[in-house]
Amino acid sequence: MLRHAPIRSKVVAILTLPLVGLIALAAVGIGTTLARGAEAGRRNDLAQLAVRGNTLVHELQAERMLSGAWVAARPSQAVPRDGMLAQRVVVDRTASAFEQVVGRLDTDAYDPRVRQALDRALGELRELHADREVIDTGASSPTAAAVEATYSAMVSALLDLNAAIAAGSDDEALFRSVSSFVALSRLKDTNDLERGFRISELLVPDPEEQQVKRFISFVTQRESWLAQLRVNATPEQLSHYQASIRGPEASRIARIEQAGLSGSPADLRVIGTGEQLDGTWFAAMTERVNKLRRVEREFAAQLLTTSRSVESSANRQTVLWLAGMAALLLVTLVVSLLIARSLIEPSATCRTRQRTSPGSSPKRSSGSSGSMTPTRARCRCPGGCSPSTPRPGMRSAGSRARSTPPTRSPSGSPPSRRRCAGRSPTCSRTSPSAVRS
Repeated sequence: MLRHAPIRSKVVAILTLPLVGLIALAAVGIGTTLARGAEAGRRNDLAQLAVRGNTLVHELQAERMLSGAWVAARPSQAVPRDGMLAQRVVVDRTASAFEQVVGRLDTDAYDPRVRQALDRALGELRELHADREVIDTGASSPTAAAVEATYSAMVSALLDLNAAIAAGSDDEALFRSVSSFVALSRLKDTNDLERGFRISELLVPDPEEQQVKRFISFVTQRESWLAQLRVNATPEQLSHYQASIRGPEASRIARIEQAGLSGSPADLRVIGTGEQLDGTWFAAMTERVNKLRRVEREFAAQLLTTSRSVESSANRQTVLWLAGMAALLLVTLVVSLLIARSLIEPSATCRTRQRTSPGSSPKRSSGSSGSMTPTRARCRCPGGCSPSTPRPGMRSAGSRARSTPPTRSPSGSPPSRRRCAGRSPTCSRTSPSAVRS
């Protein structure tokens, strides 16, 4: 079919397939690049959500401490409710802002692990009002440990959501920033749990050592998350953390911890007893928690900077890819058109000259019949089509025609036309000088 097709159709057929393949490849690359940019944007949104969620965690930790203290002192009513109720207002306002940010997210586009962590965190927050009602009414006689566990579940769910930010990400800087941020938040949470522990209870004889075991679990968790922080934090972050927690309270905390872990009440009595010991411990741990909160804010700012940098880098790559593919397609199209023009234009010129040449008009033959015989025009094709130069010793076709009278075939037909010797094979026309009637 293509053998008898015009040259224009052949050129189009040759150039169409590569162009279509290049366009398909460009479409796939552009789609991949746009998907990466969208994913980076979603991770930046999650980073902002994590920072807001971390603020909510901090407020929940304060409500946890105040609620546990109020429940523990309920029989004696030694702790007023005012602080707990005021903190609830702060938590509600922070939780409302957090839920508004969640409502603006297109959660269907996120990783399943992120959606699962988000659903769990929101589910825990929805139970907050019911948990407060139990604390206020004392319907199930909640203990301070039970109240602490309830709030700790909410805090853990929110911190798990923060950890899911980097789920599926191949960006090392973002993954490391998220990991160090979460490790610091966990470390701060264990310090806050230690702060709420009444250290004077270690002075009370306990055959089963329940309070000692509980205190040991707090210290173990803290050291575990501190090790995670040292692994994931950058040298600059780790150096800043170590410089930030230094102070006189650090030596008091270390001294009380060492005495409590020894299991000897006598070592604790050297430091203090009863309310005095609890007050010293609480003040020192509060100072540490406040310092950790300041470091946490700086880690949060670094996380936002990293996530924005990742998003900006992905957007730049998308723009560069689009510009590069557009330029490549444009250059390919221009080159293809130039090649097609170089192939089609000579053939079209040849056909035009054949139609417009004066030699193509009919001329009367020199025979007696007086019939009109068209003289074929000379075709100047790209390869050249002019009559060949006569070889030495050979007379031209015109001189031969003048010296030799035309002969007729036995059947009486006119003499056959001689073909142009040495003519280019691409030329299908004969020279007028080679044809005599």
